[in-house]
Amino acid sequence: MTIAFLKKEKYFSEITQPKDIVSVIVCWNKSDSWFNIFIEKAKSCVSSMSSNELIGMMSSLANSSSRPPHVLRLICDTFEQKKKGLTVDKLLLLAQSAAKLRFMDNRLRQIIADDTFANISRFTKWSQINTIVNSMTKLHIGNLRTWNAIAAWINNNQMNAALDELSYAVHWCAIAGKGDLIQEASVFLCEKLTSSKIDSPKTWLSAVYALATCDRLSPELAQTVLQPTFVANILGGLSGFRKLMVVTTIAQMQYFLKGTLNKAYQGPSVDILDLMQFPSTTLNDMAFKLRYGKNEEGNVRYFHSLLHKLVPVNSHAFPPALTEDGIFVNAVIKLDVKGDRFVPLSHFEETKAPRLAVIYLSWKDRTLPCTDDDKSTLMGPPLLNIRLLKARGFIPVLFSQEDFDSNSSLKHQFTRIKTKLEEASDDRGNR
Repeated sequence: MTIAFLKKEKYFSEITQPKDIVSVIVCWNKSDSWFNIFIEKAKSCVSSMSSNELIGMMSSLANSSSRPPHVLRLICDTFEQKKKGLTVDKLLLLAQSAAKLRFMDNRLRQIIADDTFANISRFTKWSQINTIVNSMTKLHIGNLRTWNAIAAWINNNQMNAALDELSYAVHWCAIAGKGDLIQEASVFLCEKLTSSKIDSPKTWLSAVYALATCDRLSPELAQTVLQPTFVANILGGLSGFRKLMVVTTIAQMQYFLKGTLNKAYQGPSVDILDLMQFPSTTLNDMAFKLRYGKNEEGNVRYFHSLLHKLVPVNSHAFPPALTEDGIFVNAVIKLDVKGDRFVPLSHFEETKAPRLAVIYLSWKDRTLPCTDDDKSTLMGPPLLNIRLLKARGFIPVLFSQEDFDSNSSLKHQFTRIKTKLEEASDDRGNR
């Protein structure tokens, strides 16, 4: 053994505290051969830590934005073996850290759901409930028992909340797709916003969007985000994808107003192309990237290739595009079920077949089951999009990666697409 090796060995043996282990993980050059040796040494330390130490270590990793997968898995393994009832503070720290790290381990998410349910009577502050709601939403936890308990707390304590606290809670419940559980709180928030004011345009738009997702938005509040001064203020300094995200949200609120709340509305309006100042092709490409990100782009393009072989794009299917209402649609198709044919675009208007809006769901659009008994449900944004598309007269047809098993044949995948489209068209035709 070299002297350098012995010095490193001595150094490693002195590193036993969670914060010190995290410091080395964060700062050490990952390509250094010594790093892997240190990780092996660190594993023995992690496996002997208490639950509180494990949570502290996760918090340190989250604060440093470091996600070493082998260490996180070991933390989770050890935590599962030593798990016991957590205090509210430790539960919140664990949930917040996991959310920051986007650590989607099923065991850890189930622990967070179970301990939240067990501790809900011990929540005494809105800051506590908002931390857990934010974290569970970001972790895509859909456990209905836990969400029912959270919703009951919010509905029962709504009168004691400051406006920004209630707005925050309703927003994250809405994003999680649990707006139906907090109807009392969302109605109360709508009333408070009608007579109050939130200084931040971003926070105001978030509140309005949340109420629309909960289906509790008033026409008066919807109109506020269409006023030229509001639009100018909230878009000031924004560009690119951040600007597009805000513009599409406003466009959705506009159609929520015009299509469902007040069809006679004649006030100020917005146009996505005018606000973005990009050609439609550029805008559609930006909307695609904003919708799916790099990680899912390959899966979506594969789906498009299958769909377009079955229904040729630009002759029988409108291409993927951002609608005027701020919704990205993967295709618009008409299927004549009786004639067993897809309707050419040149005959779209004269054919009475329903318009099918094809939507490819991202993993971000759904909750992620923690156990085999858990069911995946839609998050708030796709639920709102579906409602708006239906108001426009479309039939949304949903697809996801689960529809296309990598082991299934191409013939089976084409059949799967055709069957879903036929069922959607036939369902409308039989009404």
